[in-house]
Amino acid sequence: MSKKTESSTSQDIAAGMSADSDSQENVDKIRDILFGGQMRDYESRFRTMDKLISQETSRLSNDISARLDQLDTYIKNEFNVLNEKLLSEGKERKNASEDLAGSVADMRKVLENRIADVDEVHGSAEQEIRGRLHEQATELLEAMRNNQVAIETSLRDESRRLGDEKVARSDLAGLFSEVALRLQREFDLPDDK
Repeated sequence: MSKKTESSTSQDIAAGMSADSDSQENVDKIRDILFGGQMRDYESRFRTMDKLISQETSRLSNDISARLDQLDTYIKNEFNVLNEKLLSEGKERKNASEDLAGSVADMRKVLENRIADVDEVHGSAEQEIRGRLHEQATELLEAMRNNQVAIETSLRDESRRLGDEKVARSDLAGLFSEVALRLQREFDLPDDK
């Protein structure tokens, strides 16, 4: 090819591109005339919807935060009430156990005094009466010990039960963390299949 042919081909291409550029501008102008108002209307609507969604999201976030604070306060109060009940019940059972021990000691003293009185009054039947009283005292002490063991066992079981019913702080912290992650959509559950 000669230089003239190359030059004319280059000019033809440049002229075609210029014509394409002018026609593209014309198409853009026609599109703006036909759809420009609607596009501006859509842009305005999208901005309004975006603003409303942002406001609603903020309101929901504040509402959820307030409710979580209320729930946290309620749970803390319930823990405090349960803890106070547990301590009060423990004190009551300890006092009952101490009272029972005092009663056992008093009964023992009474029995010993009775034995001493019987010894004085009945010299000849002393061995027989003493044996009977000692058996009764032993049975009574054994029954009282059994009652004391049963009361202490019941106290331990009730204390263990109350301890088991309390929610651990770490479990509660995990629950709140999971709720927070779910609210922020950072925690995905596995799909049910």
